[in-house]
Amino acid sequence: MAVDAQAVFEEMMAAGATAFGQGWKAVETYASAEFEKLADHLADIAENVALYEENPEEGYSPKTARKLFKIQRDACERVIVAVTQLPPAAVQIAMNAIMEVLKDTFGAAIAEIA
Repeated sequence: MAVDAQAVFEEMMAAGATAFGQGWKAVETYASAEFEKLADHLADIAENVALYEENPEEGYSPKTARKLFKIQRDACERVIVAVTQLPPAAVQIAMNAIMEVLKDTFGAAIAEIA
């Protein structure tokens, strides 16, 4: 199943404003760039999982996809923590909330990975 990176990015930005609450102003500039990269990676990973499901000789298994996405998500969280000085736990909680919104919005295409 194809995932539209731009739609994921827009959903992440909307969910980020809610998830980060009062901290959003401190995060927004950096989150925009990081969320865009994360959305692009998520779309690529989902595409590769779809390839794998059609032919296990191609693409990524869901297990590999989850690991790749975790690496990307962790990098995003570290950048946001570093540039905003928000506590890591607060960033992680916000990112968890954003991922839940993505799962609800994009369904199985993302729930299998994120």
